[in-house]
Amino acid sequence: MSAAREPAISVLIPVLDNVGTLEQTLRAVERQTLRPAEIIAIDGGSRDGSLGLLENRPGVSLLRQNGSGLANARNAAVEASKGDWLAFCDADDHWPDDSLAVRYAATRHDCGAVIGQVLGQAADESDLTARQASRLGRTRTGYTPGALLIHRATLMAVGPFDETLTIGADSDWFVRLHLSGHLLACIPQVVPYKGLRQGSLSGDVQTYRKELLSVARRFVAHRKRQAGP
Repeated sequence: MSAAREPAISVLIPVLDNVGTLEQTLRAVERQTLRPAEIIAIDGGSRDGSLGLLENRPGVSLLRQNGSGLANARNAAVEASKGDWLAFCDADDHWPDDSLAVRYAATRHDCGAVIGQVLGQAADESDLTARQASRLGRTRTGYTPGALLIHRATLMAVGPFDETLTIGADSDWFVRLHLSGHLLACIPQVVPYKGLRQGSLSGDVQTYRKELLSVARRFVAHRKRQAGP
């Protein structure tokens, strides 16, 4: 009996001035017990030496982002990727060695999307916002692309990340996944250790609240249309 073929997983890493954490992130992806078929890093114009870690790195394909913003970077990386399965990894996150394996093990023929748990960590806790500090050492369900493994067909059915949003693009996408009717499995294992740092998008509370309200309004409008007159 021949061995089962490993799934073709593309790991997609948006990068923007992450030289302090990028090497650790890349090594964690490279150590996965379930090996990805490809690793794509898309750089949004780094000026801190991040490109030096990516250029000519074996096993990593480097893209230069033409647009701007995290949603645009993820969409461009998806378009360039070839795998049947997609996993997003932020450049300040750290994956356990079995991160891909435990997520893939939870997939089924009728379930093309899996999320795990997220645990916040920071190299320098003194610079965090109150919202970021509240996430330190706390495990939470990962409704974030960094905790997601998804089949390409499912992602295509839900649609791309909304590039008009900055922080709210993640919430908007998961709302659309829910509305699409596609199943989402949730596993108990931590799949990324989420990097928290000053200046990251997660620290912009004002924008986050504004965009989350916009996403909520879209959801309510969708429900009203479904209900009819």
